[in-house]
Amino acid sequence: MISSRYKIEQKLGKGSFATVYNGTDTRTNTPVAIKLVENSMHSIYSVESKVFTSVSGRPHFPKLYWNGDFEKGYAFVMELLGTSLADILISRPFHISSILELGLQMLTALETMHTLSFIHRDIKPDNILTGQTNQELFYLVDYGLSKNYIDSATKHHAPMREDTAFKGNLVFCSKNILSGISASRRDDIESLFLLLIYLIKKELPWINEKKNLECMIGRRSSVNFNQFMKGLPSEIFEIFNYSQSLSYYQAPNYSWIREKLVNLKNSIVQEQKIIPALTEPKLLKKKSYKRAKTAGARRKTLCMIECETIIAPPPDFSKGFRQKIIQMKKNRNKTEIIN
Repeated sequence: MISSRYKIEQKLGKGSFATVYNGTDTRTNTPVAIKLVENSMHSIYSVESKVFTSVSGRPHFPKLYWNGDFEKGYAFVMELLGTSLADILISRPFHISSILELGLQMLTALETMHTLSFIHRDIKPDNILTGQTNQELFYLVDYGLSKNYIDSATKHHAPMREDTAFKGNLVFCSKNILSGISASRRDDIESLFLLLIYLIKKELPWINEKKNLECMIGRRSSVNFNQFMKGLPSEIFEIFNYSQSLSYYQAPNYSWIREKLVNLKNSIVQEQKIIPALTEPKLLKKKSYKRAKTAGARRKTLCMIECETIIAPPPDFSKGFRQKIIQMKKNRNKTEIIN
């Protein structure tokens, strides 16, 4: 029993730094979610506590009921939400209009966090949940890797660093974070649109390249984004390019991004706009999942993604490694010329 009130029940899932359980508020007999954090993760608990207290109950964020020390660690008691986006992608397809609606809701959540001086730093399907009763309402969760981008001493934006330890997930992180540059608001926006692009195209070229940080840098550097983005709505491509053009200190233009997404969504819904590359994804049956994976099937499906949150030292950009990146880019250019 937590705080003589909240009863811990069955386990819901385990993340990189904590375990989540179903629970019950014994005073009101209402269901809650309980997140237990190990004692060794005090710094992560401390950050999440500050962020969660600030965003609690705001649009697209769950309510925080209680948090504090518990046994040999720490606990959060919060509003019980529904299914994660990662689990949804296994069971049902996403229409393009639903993907855009998800993007709009997460953009609102990120704008809220940024207004409160926080950046999320770990956008991925596991950290987006539906409401308990409303499957069309999405919530952004898990703030253990979040960061206050305002310097407490100067009250201005924290200065940029180029030797930052990697924190987040390798699949949806921005190119700057991957390269060891400290995170700012632009990186959350880029991560969000990498997620939307993944949902639309059903793949990312580097999605299976998860050996280590250096391997991912090499793979991402070899990708021709102009080629990969073919078939996407021009609005998505434009916003993604815009996110990559932002300076470290620059605030994203949330209103402009929102307008682009709303207009695109309306054109698809009202005009039944046909986009060849955006057909409904085919679901992979649970029975065939393991077989397709072990067979090394080349066709990627939405439920095959593994996206672990990690903390790693900054990449070592040695002379040899830089030469490797240059050679990969040269090989890519040769391939483009031949094609």
